[in-house]
Amino acid sequence: MQPRLVALDLLMEAPASTRGDDKDLAETIAATRAKGIPVVVGGRLADEGAAFTPPLPEFASSADTGFVDVAVGEDWVVRSVPEGLLVGGEPVYSFAGRVAEKLRATGSRAWLDASRNDHEGAFGDLVPIRFAGTESMRALSFADLVEDRLPPEFFAGKVVLIGRMDEACADFHLLPSRTTTSMRQRVAGVFVQAYCIRTLLGTTRLRHGTLAMDLAMDVGAGVVVVCLLIALGPARGTAAALGLVAVVAIPLSLLLFDSSNYWLNIVPTVLGVVAHGVIEDTKGRRERLRLLEGLVSPAAAFELLRHSHAPLRTAMERDIAVLLVDIAGSSGLASRLGPSALRDLMGTYCEHVSEAAWRHDGFVNQLLGDGVLCLFGALPREKGDPVSRALGAAQDALCPSEGTLERWRQHGAADLRLRAAVAMGPAFVGSVGTAKRFHFTALGDAVNAVFRMIDLPHPAARPYLWVTQDVLDAHDPGWVCVCTHQLALPGHDEPVRVCEMEVPAGPATVGASHGDDANTER
Repeated sequence: MQPRLVALDLLMEAPASTRGDDKDLAETIAATRAKGIPVVVGGRLADEGAAFTPPLPEFASSADTGFVDVAVGEDWVVRSVPEGLLVGGEPVYSFAGRVAEKLRATGSRAWLDASRNDHEGAFGDLVPIRFAGTESMRALSFADLVEDRLPPEFFAGKVVLIGRMDEACADFHLLPSRTTTSMRQRVAGVFVQAYCIRTLLGTTRLRHGTLAMDLAMDVGAGVVVVCLLIALGPARGTAAALGLVAVVAIPLSLLLFDSSNYWLNIVPTVLGVVAHGVIEDTKGRRERLRLLEGLVSPAAAFELLRHSHAPLRTAMERDIAVLLVDIAGSSGLASRLGPSALRDLMGTYCEHVSEAAWRHDGFVNQLLGDGVLCLFGALPREKGDPVSRALGAAQDALCPSEGTLERWRQHGAADLRLRAAVAMGPAFVGSVGTAKRFHFTALGDAVNAVFRMIDLPHPAARPYLWVTQDVLDAHDPGWVCVCTHQLALPGHDEPVRVCEMEVPAGPATVGASHGDDANTER
């Protein structure tokens, strides 16, 4: 029941002032070594590290000594320890290095398991000290020993360090950690030696973080976060990035640097990249939402944005209703108004028709000079019957408010007369064009029909609406049919019956239950 090793963190380079003390101590050390217990005695460096001053010869041979000098930084904080140094061209162990070397040589299973990474790095390299594990380090006073306060087996298998802990010895050092008062922690040299020994015997060594390593980790973390944000979007990408920090960065920090805090180096980069990605995505979403709101109602624009515009990239056949609105007799407007006034007039006109379509959750598909083509039922998850909504939008478009009429008068178009056509049927809905130039539109008989219906002869001076018979069969708004016309369409054996409807003045009541509240703020 004996200790594993005894180390004297005391300088014994000069004879004792009391006769017999050196002899008694030398005999005690010799008796301890005779029992097979290694004893390490401290010396010190001299001439700024150019020479080593060993203890008196009766206390130790050169194989049992090490310098007790502690390496401190410019701020007098102890952060690292060398296994040993070359002094005068000869290798000299540090006190902690000599103790670690002796413990490795004992062959104890516990120590062998704890020192599988023996001698990482070159002799003379500074090893960062791990200031942890104080729960296994117990400080005792000399009185505890001489007064037999401890059981005989207390020191069995332990490493016993002997040194001074009183303020008079001036052997106190600053550690990187701070106390509760934010002051640097200050401990006796023997405690520092204990930390150093634990570090040199540890299963893993703390490593010095270099600038290259920090940059590599920051750049790598930034690249990973950018890829996650691009692939998963800002919300899920941020969650994945934080998950990787917890699952990957912290374990790597422990594995590579034996530190639970080194991963904090990448936190500013991760947070900065995430914040930039979220901000840019928010700005992009706002811009995309603004562009989409030029085509559809705000609710539909939000739905398209939420599904990453997938409906605009999906080609399919759908049953739709088509509304075409244009200005009757518009050919003379350009010469009469001039380019600038015509531009202003067309702006207010297109805004009026588009607002009418949006109020009924329609899709403003194309602006064709003075024609506005709107689709109903072209997008998935649209609410309400496409035919009734198209008729409601047509009524709103053909019956402008007094405010709109006044704006047209200000632009010199007091006699502006609108006409419209509504048809329905199956159509191909999706992106049409080339890989470099394409747009979302609809192709089918209903689209062809409205372009042919809009030019049917009509002598009346008021706005009018042409609808196909199948539109009336699908949804009869109860309006008066002024006259009918037989329209020949390519590919049809029989002409299509078209009705001219007398559109009642005022806001629409058909198809007006979808999106009204959301669109009144446009």
